[in-house]
Amino acid sequence: MKKVLLIAAVFVILILIFMNSILGKFLTGTARIIGKEIKSEIYIDGKREDKAKLFISKSNFEGNETRDYLILYLRDVKKIKEYPVLVIDRKYNDVMIPNASKNDYNLVFNYLFQSDSGANVMVFVKDDVKGLGFEPDLRIENNVIKFKMLFAKKPSDIIIKIR
Repeated sequence: MKKVLLIAAVFVILILIFMNSILGKFLTGTARIIGKEIKSEIYIDGKREDKAKLFISKSNFEGNETRDYLILYLRDVKKIKEYPVLVIDRKYNDVMIPNASKNDYNLVFNYLFQSDSGANVMVFVKDDVKGLGFEPDLRIENNVIKFKMLFAKKPSDIIIKIR
């Protein structure tokens, strides 16, 4: 009976891993854990969005270069469909759109997981060829970040207050 329960438990764990493929990628070394959400208040067009989450990445995927990225996780914000994840580069004052499918960025037990593709394939919002050709007008003042983003082809103001 114990063997049957053990086999069933292993089977359930494997199903859970493959249902959420970011975990499968993590187990094979092609995804990493960014960490837990940092305390912040996120506003889109003046309305507080409690389902938006903010994370910090201090290194590249391989961990051998420093970064100063804020990862804005918008997947659970209902009115935003086009860009479930945005990356704000505080060092170079730019906003980027990464590969952001659930296979590239996903929350598991409130930890953000990031695939190598999500970390390494990004397009600048202002890029005329691959990006949106839109100037996000990013402004960073202490713990307040402000920028514009196109959602449903309309500019939206985004304000992030880091606590």
